[in-house]
Amino acid sequence: MVQSHVIMFFYQFLSSFNNFMNRRNFLQTILPMGLAPIALGGIPLSAMADPLLNQSFSCGDIGDRVLVLVQLAGGNDGINMLLPVDQYATYKNLRPTIAINDTGSRKYTNIDTTLALNQQVGIQPDMMALKDLYDDGKVNLVLDVNYANNNKSHFKGTDIWMAGKDSTSGNGNLGSGWFGRYLDHRYPNYPNAYPNPSMPDPLGIQLGSNTMALGFYRNSGIPTGMSLKGDPNNFYNLVSGVGGPLPATVPNSHYGQELNYLMQVQSNTSTYAARLDTVYNAGQNLVTYPTTHYQTGVPNYWNNLAPQLKVVARLISGGCKTKVYLVRLSGFDTHTQQTLTNDPSMGSHSSLMYHLSQSLKAFQDDLKALGVEDKVMTVTFSEFGRTITENGSRGTDHGTSAPMVVMGKGVTPGVTGINPDLSMINRNNLTSYQFDYRRIFTTLLQDWLGAGGAALTGAELSAFETQKMDLVNTNYVDPVTSQTISYKAPPSCYIGAFPVEFAGFDANMQRDFTVLCEWETASETNNELFSVERSPDGLIFESVGEVPGQGNSSTLEYYSFVDPKPIEGNSFYRIKQVDFDGRFSYSDIREVRLDQDMGISLETTFFPNPAPDMLYVKCESSGASEGELRLVQTSGAEVYRKDIRLTAGQNQFEVPVNQLPPAIYYAEIGIRHKNVRHRAGWGKVVVRR
Repeated sequence: MVQSHVIMFFYQFLSSFNNFMNRRNFLQTILPMGLAPIALGGIPLSAMADPLLNQSFSCGDIGDRVLVLVQLAGGNDGINMLLPVDQYATYKNLRPTIAINDTGSRKYTNIDTTLALNQQVGIQPDMMALKDLYDDGKVNLVLDVNYANNNKSHFKGTDIWMAGKDSTSGNGNLGSGWFGRYLDHRYPNYPNAYPNPSMPDPLGIQLGSNTMALGFYRNSGIPTGMSLKGDPNNFYNLVSGVGGPLPATVPNSHYGQELNYLMQVQSNTSTYAARLDTVYNAGQNLVTYPTTHYQTGVPNYWNNLAPQLKVVARLISGGCKTKVYLVRLSGFDTHTQQTLTNDPSMGSHSSLMYHLSQSLKAFQDDLKALGVEDKVMTVTFSEFGRTITENGSRGTDHGTSAPMVVMGKGVTPGVTGINPDLSMINRNNLTSYQFDYRRIFTTLLQDWLGAGGAALTGAELSAFETQKMDLVNTNYVDPVTSQTISYKAPPSCYIGAFPVEFAGFDANMQRDFTVLCEWETASETNNELFSVERSPDGLIFESVGEVPGQGNSSTLEYYSFVDPKPIEGNSFYRIKQVDFDGRFSYSDIREVRLDQDMGISLETTFFPNPAPDMLYVKCESSGASEGELRLVQTSGAEVYRKDIRLTAGQNQFEVPVNQLPPAIYYAEIGIRHKNVRHRAGWGKVVVRR
């Protein structure tokens, strides 16, 4: 809540303030004075309105979807959360006093005995609510998540996760987050047009913290903050009860810009307050959320997560259109007394695991009872894991990798990855990891919120666009028919109504070692031209040619362009459509590999796609070669391999997929030439019953 007398104080303060302060530090300094977070149901809440979340999707229920981020603040002990069953003896030896027992009334429970042994994990006895969710097919456990050269600092580590960076990025300057950059790329005109009839709500909401998270910051501009203390039923009355004149002019300076922004915040606050008051009172909760847990031996250890998720569920049920929520459970910095002396399954970490499991279960049950669970995906994260060895104080120190939990009706259930190798440690920490955390966030942006390649480039996450993981159930992902590892965003998932609807786009190497780009449009309005763009890395694109558009058309139109001098090796292509008014949109991105030393070029087609029982692979080859046909999961695990022999001309192979679970897979044709194996054909296929 920004009160007018507080604005006046800022005005006087800024007029006499001469020392340099960057925008983020400035805001963090003054926010506690006048922009304290809102409290809905007694829970501190901050609201920001950034452009990403104001997308007007027109592709079914994607536009209604919500992403809930659960921050486990302090560094969660992933090894005691999901202990590696296949290495229990090693685990017990490394943690002689805090390891969860494998016998007795409070022994660990194997969450899924049907998995391969190196994927089987054990959970503490107070985490059975998580197993219930897992057994109900609403959880994917992603093992061994980290980033290169983990920082192991609470503050810097949290900023790295929020920024979507790693420890080598920014030379210490992580002034923006992956939410904010994505939003700023898509909707650069915030805050002037917000709120509006299509998006009347705060576009992102943070609960449980007094400081706005870095993830909501853009490269320029600052997130919107509001504050309220008290009963949510009095929310609107408390905010609208303030008033008074604002300064007519502001100084033409850096601080004047900040003051002008704060004045704009005040104007938006009243509108958002009224709207949140409406949707909160219109919503409800239909299950009982947990509060305190005594069983783990920590009396009065309050569950601070459940009330936050309770508010989120009620806002969603009341019709709130906010797209991203950030909630927080703290207390994970367990250097000492992580477990009780007489029982390692009890103690502070066990209480936290109980709070997390019970809160997630209540939240998911509430969403189901309210009829909105199709809209919500939830994911947990922590700034780092803990050391593999205990530290002598019945605790653990700052570590590296840890698991993440992805939860929702739309999740691909199961366990992703394998247990970390506890024999591969250095200075009490794991020496490697399996998944960069940005792959998980990028996948959820792609498959859950419908982000396309250009938006991921703006968010500085495009390097992970081709490393998508199988986290979202294929029934919730738009059908993928692309013959590339790039994500195919739904054609109509652009802001507003762009003048061209792409019906398809492909880029393929030809026998003469040129690249043929072909695309179709289902309709065109005011379309001037198409620019064919090429990139060596999928990040920075340049135009290699233009093709005139039809202007206006309601029929299927076909276009093509030949790149006569493509890049040797891997390259990426996309189509930029430009209308007569200067507006533009992008197609999906296609990857092409050109290696003239291969001696053979392939044109590969996978059909039907999606495939219910049998997948057919048709290859037009420029020569004869031996090779293999592989099918791999998005995690990289191989599920099918077949030796093949290619002849010059048409070749066709069959891949039985009737025994494979429905999911997204990558198909690869590898050929051997001059004793070197080359990837000659590559595509994404969907198995769907």
